Amino acid sequence: MPLFLDVHSLDDPVALRDVTRAHDADLRTQRPYGVNYLRYWVDGTAGKIFCLIEAPSADVAAGVHRQAHGLVAQEIYQVTEGGADPTIERESSPNEHPDHAPAEAWDAIAAGYAEHVAPGEQRVSALALDRVGLRADESFLDVAAGPGGLGLAAARRGATVVATDWSPAMLAQFEAKVRSEGLVNASGRVMDAHALDLENDSFDVTGSQFGVMLVPEQTVALQEMVRVTKPGGRVLLIAYGSPAEFDALQLFIAALQTVVPEFEGLPDPPPLEFQVSDPAELRARLVAVGLSDVHVDTTEQERVEVTTGQQAWDWMLYSNPITDMILEDVGEAERAKLRVALDEMIRDRADTAGVAVLTASLNIGWGQKPGGR
Repeated sequence: MPLFLDVHSLDDPVALRDVTRAHDADLRTQRPYGVNYLRYWVDGTAGKIFCLIEAPSADVAAGVHRQAHGLVAQEIYQVTEGGADPTIERESSPNEHPDHAPAEAWDAIAAGYAEHVAPGEQRVSALALDRVGLRADESFLDVAAGPGGLGLAAARRGATVVATDWSPAMLAQFEAKVRSEGLVNASGRVMDAHALDLENDSFDVTGSQFGVMLVPEQTVALQEMVRVTKPGGRVLLIAYGSPAEFDALQLFIAALQTVVPEFEGLPDPPPLEFQVSDPAELRARLVAVGLSDVHVDTTEQERVEVTTGQQAWDWMLYSNPITDMILEDVGEAERAKLRVALDEMIRDRADTAGVAVLTASLNIGWGQKPGGR
């Protein structure tokens, strides 16, 4: 498909956040036109914006701008990408990032996640909502919610909750739990964290637990979270700390290596799940999207209690599609051996009651959107 670079020349300086919102509108509009807005660059002081686009023609590319926000470029050039093995599309399209499983993969594990993983997240959900002081009279948005760890905890406090996720099956699990508990103040909506179909300044608190943590264009998702938060409201992100301190993951890798000795473990750099495992990086990203009074709490841990290798297997298999991707070439006989190895490791770690506690370090970051009273 032809590749185009357009140039917007504005009369006044332009803020990156405003261009990001326009780009998000392009992404929401482009699909029916067969267009892919890949990247954009901004010279804010000079009022210059440059957009890289795949499109059937220059006119069609401009039509998406016109339909999305009305800001049509003054110039557009058909260009040819130089260099071998170009990777622009893979890096800039969230749905095609090599470390990011598609929505269908999350659909496939939704029921298992709700059964084996979500119940253990509620303690962390509750203490994180304490950090941001969520009240019953406030509105709360759960982004990349899965089956709604934060959203359920917020609804139980009396807050008015909207949970969003790009996996319909995950939201179906959330809505089933809402119905079973009689929570009339919570609802779910399917949408991508990179392009929230919600009005600006809508929620008192916006949060994500183990969701936005792993999206490929995290800065875009964080900007969206800030955009839909009311001035003076709070934005919350819960993410894993160092993978070296993630017991379930390290145990799984060790068990897998007894069956597949050539498995080298996590790549370097590690997967997207650990992109803000450094608390300083999380703080920097929250500050970069315009939040003030930013805090990152590293004192808490996730705690997963298991008594068998099968329970550890279920937790790993259903917590993230990446586990099944790692096991893609591991046959059923080897998987059975892996479960046996896990069982032995769990027994070795268990206390006198037979319970092994697998911990993971956490980074809980939050900040305030400027403005408000």
